[in-house]
Amino acid sequence: MPENATGNERINAITSVFRIVLIIGILFGLLILNVSCSKHVTLNLEYQVDLSQLGNKSTEQIMSEVFDVITSRVSDYHFILGAGTSYSSGSNIIYVHLYGITDVDSANKLITTRGWIDFREMVYDSYGNPVLDANGNYTWQPAKGVINCQAEQLTGQYVKDVTVVIDQHSDTAAIVIDFNTEEAILLEQITKRLFVSTNPRLDKSLGVFLDGQLISSLKVNAVVSDECRISGLSLEEARNLKSWLKSGPLPVPVNLVSSTLSDD
Repeated sequence: MPENATGNERINAITSVFRIVLIIGILFGLLILNVSCSKHVTLNLEYQVDLSQLGNKSTEQIMSEVFDVITSRVSDYHFILGAGTSYSSGSNIIYVHLYGITDVDSANKLITTRGWIDFREMVYDSYGNPVLDANGNYTWQPAKGVINCQAEQLTGQYVKDVTVVIDQHSDTAAIVIDFNTEEAILLEQITKRLFVSTNPRLDKSLGVFLDGQLISSLKVNAVVSDECRISGLSLEEARNLKSWLKSGPLPVPVNLVSSTLSDD
């Protein structure tokens, strides 16, 4: 404060500082209160498993598989303080309890998405141009390689590890998929076929599909075997994709029946 400041100026300056400190204190207190309150909130979700698509499996087998997938997904849910899942033998209802979570939509999307992830090649004509469908969209075909003399499609079913990477410069996220031995062989065969080293502009695209919908198109600019990087995702998309890859797909659909919030 300048030495020649008047008494009123000093009082005004002190008052302004006091107000700023008071506002910061109030905001900090509200933040602590919100965190404290959310810690004592439990999101209770009730799901009905669709048992109309059993195939050759028994009800108990399907329920056990669905239960394992959901348990894996919620245990990996970001910022979660704890989770519980349960179901009764002979029932098609699964209960999920998420502690410290209040966002029903985000939790439900994580749990109910089937999670079938596969890779497909863009289709090109004899001149190297992408083939379009009747609606003007690119067409894709399963990306396949050969394992033990048998054609196999590259999927997200067998992965060793999945890592979320955050790009601080673009506010986007990516996931790095570490494939197991067989999937790595398929990836190497596919990228070797799509990579055109003599002319980068002719490099072809590898699409990543989630439940039949394109979520990312990767330009193949090198031959890779053990890892695949999917970029340009939001942080929530990357975390969900990681959970779906690690848990595997749901064998049958599940539907949200009810959701409630309770205080511990």
